[in-house]
Order: sequence, then structure tokens, then C-alpha cells
Amino acid sequence: MFNNNVQATRDAERQRQALGRADRRRKDAGVRVKRLMETDSNVEERAEAEVEYRSAVDEWQQITNGELEPEQEVAESPEGEETAGEPAPDAAPAEEPSEG
Repeated sequence: MFNNNVQATRDAERQRQALGRADRRRKDAGVRVKRLMETDSNVEERAEAEVEYRSAVDEWQQITNGELEPEQEVAESPEGEETAGEPAPDAAPAEEPSEG
């Protein structure tokens, strides 16, 4: 019984972390799309950002709905340049809440 509770706690923590990473990726991609729409960016760059945003939203929704397990998270963006847990190269680093 104890082991089941430990496993359930670990699974819940993995789910929470996966959701946090997906949410961060979704927000970062949204900011990038908005910034590109406000500036005179080229069409390809804007389209790439929109694809990245849609991918991030899909991943976030799947994790939220329980359709995607934390181990199954999207490993690469459509361009194959970054992992789901890493911020975009032009994004400011996210502040991690301090534990304690």
C-alpha cells in the first residue's frame, strides 16, 4: 500500500512538472508570435512561430486532458531544434520558484 502511494505521488509530480513545462513553452511561443506580429518580420519567421505555438498548445491540452503521459511529451519542436523543456533561444529565461 505504501509503495502504491509513493508511486502515485511520483506520477502526480511528473504530471505537474510536465504540465508546467508545457505551459511555459505555450506562453513563450505565444509571446514570440505576438512580438513578431507587432514588428515587421518576414512571413516565414511568423509562420514558424505560429506552428510552434500550435504545437505547444496541442501538447498542453493533451497533458491537461490526460491524453499524453509525462514520459510521452513532445521531444522536439516541428523544426527539430529544441526540446519541450527548453525555452526558445530568443526567450528570456524563466524564473524558477525557490523551494524551501
